[in-house]
Amino acid sequence: MTFTDPADSFNRLLRELDEVQRALVDCDPTDFGRRQDLKDRETALRDEIRGFSHEWTDHLSIDQLRRRIKEVEGQLEDHFGNRLSHTSGGQTGFGGGLDPKYLHAMNRAMDKSGDLEGKRAELRRLKDQLARLEDA
Repeated sequence: MTFTDPADSFNRLLRELDEVQRALVDCDPTDFGRRQDLKDRETALRDEIRGFSHEWTDHLSIDQLRRRIKEVEGQLEDHFGNRLSHTSGGQTGFGGGLDPKYLHAMNRAMDKSGDLEGKRAELRRLKDQLARLEDA
């Protein structure tokens, strides 16, 4: 059995993620099958990368967990604080503004790029771990 350095595995995943993201940028916008395959691979790589934090956070103290929980909660609050308001839409009665179709599309794109699912999963995991430590 050979030893695999976690740092090497982590770096390999980061390099592959970078390659997939570059391929997505270079991919023809009308090649929907290829783009979906690349997006699926990107999601799988992000999940694998996220798995590295699961291994390391088991050794955090209660204070470290509380700090990390506040940090992740702050990231989520910042994300939603930066979304475009629905009042930016053109149906405010004052004229101008953004077409609601594009407004919602921008918000969805920001949500997708913000890895909200990953942050929420990390927050749940950290809170569960904190509860286990506090009960012990």
